[in-house]
Amino acid sequence: MLATSEELLTTVLIVLSKYFCIPTLNKISENTAINIEGNKVVAEKKIIYLELVSDPKFPFFLSFLIGLLIGIERERSQVRGIKAIGMRTFILFAVLGTLAAKVDKPLLTATIALFVFGALLISYLRATRKSDKTQDLGITTEMAGGTVFLLGYLVLSHRLLSLCIATAVLLILYGRHSLHQFAKERITAKEIEAAITILIISVGITSFLPDRTIDPWGLFNPQSFGIIVLILAGLQFG
Repeated sequence: MLATSEELLTTVLIVLSKYFCIPTLNKISENTAINIEGNKVVAEKKIIYLELVSDPKFPFFLSFLIGLLIGIERERSQVRGIKAIGMRTFILFAVLGTLAAKVDKPLLTATIALFVFGALLISYLRATRKSDKTQDLGITTEMAGGTVFLLGYLVLSHRLLSLCIATAVLLILYGRHSLHQFAKERITAKEIEAAITILIISVGITSFLPDRTIDPWGLFNPQSFGIIVLILAGLQFG
């Protein structure tokens, strides 16, 4: 009877372990396998990213992208009937800048820079000859072309900085209508005068004031006082 009870107890334990312990262990094994697989995927993505970033062709891809985006914006904003430098020229300028930085020869860099800025000058002269005298072309496209060349040169050594500047330039170019509306309609002459006054106080006066107390009680610091005046003027301007 005792043996039968022991056999029955053993059978029950085996059944319980089969339905509870083994699925739990299987679940733990599955989670562990998923975590290991996830870590492998993350590691593989990091390896791919590092290989992509370290690829010598990657800076040229970034400069191509910068020239493409800014070139598309300038292509769409050109005055109808007047063809200045277009999208392909912007791409070439950016790639030439990266190429000059890659070669790292001062004479060659100066030659490429002269070529680029000479091409910009010729493009502006051609555009002004073809346009009517009543049309105000400006030099935004030519300035953008020079900036793209410099960003292409910068992308090799200061990648993040060049991308940030390129993004800012693209936003400024794209938001030209909003900026013009803000300058002509939203801001008044008094506000411009107040901004100029604040700039003069901050740059021309406050920075030259002594940063130390000059009274016998050690209370009056001219530079701190100038900063307080500047803050109050800024609040008044706002």
